[in-house]
Formats: sequence, structure tokens, C-alpha cells
Amino acid sequence: MKMTRYKKPCRLILCMMLLAVAAFVAVGCGGTKMENPAASMQVEPAEVEAVGTGETTFSLEVVHADGASRHFLVHTDEETVGAALASLGLVEGEEGPYGLFINAVCGETVDFEEDGKYWAFYEDGAYAGAGVDVTAVRDGASYALRVEK
Repeated sequence: MKMTRYKKPCRLILCMMLLAVAAFVAVGCGGTKMENPAASMQVEPAEVEAVGTGETTFSLEVVHADGASRHFLVHTDEETVGAALASLGLVEGEEGPYGLFINAVCGETVDFEEDGKYWAFYEDGAYAGAGVDVTAVRDGASYALRVEK
């Protein structure tokens, strides 16, 4: 098939436009950075309180309803995180059908029935897959308890 004199320039212009759009998209997306939600939750503690005695240590961040946080370095010989925190008086709760339901941490009580808030348990920056009373203590691990709704 014979090309007319206008088809070649049109194809060339179309190719150049496609290259320009591709370059624009590549440059525009180059500065976009996906934020890791777990990384955004990690903060540099101003003060870390060392509590307990024992061979195993882990860090605990407590984020209160007002957003204030406290950081602990927990020393323990307990088998589970819940047992370690309860033995130090850091948490209070009641046994439910799914294990220990924490209703108070460091003296702050939240009531799910009253306002829909609860103490969420995190392990190494991610929402924990098991309850605090069955999560085995791991040396060097990072745990958090945060008021959530």
C-alpha cells in the first residue's frame, strides 16, 4: 500500500506525542512516594521508662486517647506479653470468650460499650494477629497498645 505524503508526518507527530506523555507520566510519578503506615506509626521516644526484671526485653509504646504516648523497655521472664504487662501493673482487663480484654492501660480506662473505644494491640508495627494474653514474648520485639475507635 502506498503512503500518502501526510501519513508519515502524522505518524511521526503521534509517536512524539506518545513519548512526551510517557515522559511526563514517568517524571510525575517519580516524586510520588507510597507511605508505609507501619513506619509512620513509629516515633522516636523522648523518654523510655525501664520496667521489670528478667532476661527478656521488649519495647512497649502506649498511645493514650489524647494522642500522648509513653515508651517502656520491659524486662521480663514471663511467657506472654499479657502476663508480663499484667505482672507489672501496666494493664488491667477481664477474661472474655476470646481471652484477655484490656480495658485499662497505665491507669487510662476506655469503655467500648460507652464510646466504642478500645485498646488495640500491635506487634512490630502491625495489628497483632493474636491477643495479648497468647502472644509469646520475643526478645527485642516491639509492641504497642493504642486507643482506637
